Amino acid sequence: MRKSSYIYKIDANSSAIVEYDLDIENYVIPQTNNNTNFNSNSNTNIPNNNLNNSNTQIISDAKAKEIALNHANLSKNQVSYINAHLDYDDGIQVYDVSFYVNDVEYSYEINAQNGNIVSYEMDSIYD
Repeated sequence: MRKSSYIYKIDANSSAIVEYDLDIENYVIPQTNNNTNFNSNSNTNIPNNNLNNSNTQIISDAKAKEIALNHANLSKNQVSYINAHLDYDDGIQVYDVSFYVNDVEYSYEINAQNGNIVSYEMDSIYD
């Protein structure tokens, strides 16, 4: 069973939805092989539903934390709390990294395959 989470930001004055997000845990978009050979009797256009592809190397959660801290120009000693967990976002494995400095929360999504920063934001803990 897949777990889904819906996240909404709603304007307190107007009740309008400002932002929303849907995360589906452990979901991978099935890939198809687009190199179909019409002269062959084998079917090469079968979706790849292997969710546990052991050939896929991912960075460690420690490396994801390091990437986020370097981007924020901070050291581990400057933050009061740091957490990283592996997730899927739009079919891509990402680390959700969060940490706090004083009254500011830093949130990062780091691509687990290549270490690229997918997104980041800084928010007051009072928002």
